[in-house]
Amino acid sequence: MICIAGKNDIAVFALETLLNTYMPNDLCVCVNKTDHGINGWQKSLKFYANKYDVRQYSLEQLYDIPELLFISLEYDRLISPDKFTSPAMYNIHFSLLPQYRGMYTSAWPILNNEHESGVTLHKIDYGIDTGNIIAQIKFPIEFSDTGRDLYIKYIKYGKELFHQQIQNLIDNHPEGTEQDKYCATYYSKDSINYKNLQIDLNQPAIAIYNQIRAFNFKEYQQPQVFGTRISEAQITEIRSAKKSGIMLSETQDEYIVSSLDYDVILKKCCPS
Repeated sequence: MICIAGKNDIAVFALETLLNTYMPNDLCVCVNKTDHGINGWQKSLKFYANKYDVRQYSLEQLYDIPELLFISLEYDRLISPDKFTSPAMYNIHFSLLPQYRGMYTSAWPILNNEHESGVTLHKIDYGIDTGNIIAQIKFPIEFSDTGRDLYIKYIKYGKELFHQQIQNLIDNHPEGTEQDKYCATYYSKDSINYKNLQIDLNQPAIAIYNQIRAFNFKEYQQPQVFGTRISEAQITEIRSAKKSGIMLSETQDEYIVSSLDYDVILKKCCPS
């Protein structure tokens, strides 16, 4: 039995890929609590499981299934491997592990001004994204990429990684290679408060620029400055002469603010 646990386009892609080879009775899904079977800007795994008549199990129902191959693709619950009869448990994580374990991998690499990221297929163990690495795909983060852009890249390359490795998982149940503990980083759910996003203008221009693009994800949120939603930022060549965070000018379309080094243009969102 192969189980796809998770959500969104990448989980649906995995299910449909497997259905090219396997019958629905050979597969099952374990959907996230927020998946109500309705397609939105991302596909619903529950919807497609119903469409293809694939069984849906709770996490607890999977524990005693022998020879289960469990694959987590944006699954929303922590997994305890000792509760499972089968040891064949894998996850595709949206980062280049061991960096950026945990949450908000579409924001933190941008906030930290990274120039590349990637997707990692790893074995699930007792830690959070700490299991042995099976395979990775790297890709560049462009200077203009928003948090949404980075997430779309994760989906794209996550699908590619799944396609490359699924037969390996089925045939070999690989153990992978231990992560380098000296390069590990981790961000918890509390590391960003998305319910009360605050743009820190008391920063160099590049940090302000990165905050604006990291938090731009139109389906969920857009950053606000001076009570106005901001779509993008531009760093000027003008050295700031005022205290950082001061509004230097405002037009219908933009603000210009000072920073710790260079003035920054903040583009206002067009009214919807």
